[in-house]
Amino acid sequence: MPTLNPRITITLTPAVAAVLRELSSLAGNSQSAIVGELLETSLPVFERVVAALRAASQIQASAKAEIAAGLDRAQQKLETQMGLMLSEMDETTRPLLDEAERVTRRGSGGAGAGMRAARTAAAPKASSGLTTPVSLTGGSGHPKTGKNKALKGVGRGSL
Repeated sequence: MPTLNPRITITLTPAVAAVLRELSSLAGNSQSAIVGELLETSLPVFERVVAALRAASQIQASAKAEIAAGLDRAQQKLETQMGLMLSEMDETTRPLLDEAERVTRRGSGGAGAGMRAARTAAAPKASSGLTTPVSLTGGSGHPKTGKNKALKGVGRGSL
């Protein structure tokens, strides 16, 4: 039978269904009519809830826009401050950087040459018979077998 009123399907808990069934029986109305009447009498409450949720949604959208604008302003201020700080840092460190550049530009008899000589003397020579240190991360030790004799017999719990 066609109707002008929209229909919906609802799921009830067993306790609510039992009470609704008994109320329907005692009142002589269908369960659908009872639920419809309850919703009809609650309509002003539903309308207020809808209005409140709609307003909250609009406020949320405008709050997001306001927060985004505030973040943009804060970022601009930070970028300005960062630029000032870097400028100040450049002015403060310029004499130190100029001195460092002057020291590194010295010829072979300068301080830089002494440091290079010390590093060269400390570096092991290829013909000295020294081998590459044992790798604990899975590097191969022996060139043919790939086995590492130094780790032979070492278990997981012993490191």
